[in-house]
Amino acid sequence: MKIAIDMHGTIDSNPEFFSDLIKNLRNLGMEIHITTGVSDSPKLRSSLRDWGIEYDGLFSITDYHKSIGTPILWDEKGNPHIEEEVWDSTKADYCQREKIDLAIDDSTVYEKYFSFPTVYVIWKPSDQK
Repeated sequence: MKIAIDMHGTIDSNPEFFSDLIKNLRNLGMEIHITTGVSDSPKLRSSLRDWGIEYDGLFSITDYHKSIGTPILWDEKGNPHIEEEVWDSTKADYCQREKIDLAIDDSTVYEKYFSFPTVYVIWKPSDQK
């Protein structure tokens, strides 16, 4: 089984929980993919390492779109902006290409782009009502 877990708003909302969950899932032979909107960077990988997050794949929406030449506008803070539907569908496209069985994310925005066989689960941290 392959599982994709979002970084920002999901893993970083409870790193200890996700570290334990991921270790247990990997011990059962499951493959873990981390998905994120930000570019892959030493800081990102350091955070994952510091939290004890083990993974088999790391997917960045930003890096993917840079690699295929999608037009990207950068704001003054260095945040990427691309056409909303293109951005929002990218995680689902990745999961389809990689044959991901289960995707866990904190945002409902991406849900409509997922289709069977990938199951999309909304993560809602316990401090959110």
